[in-house]
Amino acid sequence: MHIRSIFLTLAILLALVLPAQAKLTLGVVPGANQLLQSEKQARALGSLMATRLGEKVKVRTFKSEADLHDWLVRYGTVDLAVFSRDYYQSQPVWEFQLLANYLRIDPSGPVDPDPVVARHGLSPQKIRSIQNVLLTLESDAEGNRLLENFQIKRFVAPGARLDLEALDFPVQPEPPPVVKPQAPRESPAPAPPTLPAPSPPRVAKPAPPLQQPLQQPPPLKKPVATEQLSFAVKQLAEGVYAALAKPGSTATSNCFFVIGEEFVVAGGSHMTREVASDLATAVRSVTDKPIRQFILTHHHKGFSHIDFDFPAGQSVIMSWQTWQSLDSEVRDIGYPALFFSEGLTLKLGKRTVILTNMDKGHTDGDTLIFVPEAGVLFASDLLYVNSVGYMGEGYMQEWVLALEFMERLGAKQIIPGFGPVCTTSEISHFKNYFKSFLTAVIARIEAGDSLEQAQRAISLPEYRGYAGYDQLLKQNIARAYQDLKDNLLGQPD
Repeated sequence: MHIRSIFLTLAILLALVLPAQAKLTLGVVPGANQLLQSEKQARALGSLMATRLGEKVKVRTFKSEADLHDWLVRYGTVDLAVFSRDYYQSQPVWEFQLLANYLRIDPSGPVDPDPVVARHGLSPQKIRSIQNVLLTLESDAEGNRLLENFQIKRFVAPGARLDLEALDFPVQPEPPPVVKPQAPRESPAPAPPTLPAPSPPRVAKPAPPLQQPLQQPPPLKKPVATEQLSFAVKQLAEGVYAALAKPGSTATSNCFFVIGEEFVVAGGSHMTREVASDLATAVRSVTDKPIRQFILTHHHKGFSHIDFDFPAGQSVIMSWQTWQSLDSEVRDIGYPALFFSEGLTLKLGKRTVILTNMDKGHTDGDTLIFVPEAGVLFASDLLYVNSVGYMGEGYMQEWVLALEFMERLGAKQIIPGFGPVCTTSEISHFKNYFKSFLTAVIARIEAGDSLEQAQRAISLPEYRGYAGYDQLLKQNIARAYQDLKDNLLGQPD
């Protein structure tokens, strides 16, 4: 057994080193699924993907789907895989990212096709590029020959189609890599990032140092959590809590926290000094363990009065885009910071906290947080409940794709940016509102309306009761008008 363990360790190390030249690895068990019946078919798919992605794709075969599962999920050395429908449905929903299904030529075949999946950790840009290859195979002769060889009509996106039905969004190609991106050093204050709207930014000066250190309690007196007014704490699972912003309080966005064996990991956004202090107090109401790591999901440029004042002893984790946004402000970042590129996983004893950089969405560099053991998703401002939301720095197409990604996670409980804990159905409701909003904006652009004409013409009576309709709708139209005109319809000013 000891020799076998050594051999397995060496095999993993070799797999990590030797195929370094391969950017993607496709794993398959020939004959275990209806799509890829042979290794030859798998290599044909890998070859075509390599040509269209512009990078090498390696094909690895396995003897069993359980082995393929391990190398995809546990070891992370396989990036893409095809599983039989039965095996896929027998696994927890969060194990894989579902990329595509397909329509068979023979209608008498299996009703449910075998899924094409990816491992967690691939960037949203990479996921979209791979989906783009699969979903556009029928657009040319070479792709059609491959589809005929597989006996399928075409690949289709899981769930709702990526063209968003009436909007007919194209699948977007992967953008060119960014080399040492530098956020512009500008400080205009955008509209309030969420509801209720935060108070206007203070004068952008570095916060003064504390006048004196916090005093220690008397030796024989147990510390008692004081009352705070910003958050209502709700337990979602063992050790997993939502800290819901109270309407009218200084907190403008929900937070969450997970209790580990030695310390607490928390997360949120729009953190003033007072709100950060109230969150620490809220945590002390259920545990005496300190917050050691805080996950900042995003930052709005020009708001230098938020996200700079965390209590001593906390390190702040964020996407590299959020770091760039913070670094562009006039204030200096005075806390230890850790920023990541595509994803990061934190292990807190029995609980796992998975961070995914969603790239563009509500802002540039939104972080999505998932606790798989509890089925809890922290969506932050990527999701609003019964609200028009704030879209002033949003990227419309990417935001809708992010919502579809969140739908497929199958989370049991979801913490939105503001409002009550909800379920996946609320993602669908917000996406339907988003689609109606974008349809209206696109119609005005195609009619040749100016921005001012579009703002006067657009009315969404079905959603007039949503929070922020009167305050934020025109701002949202302005952002969507420019973003869609430049990036979707190809009509830059």
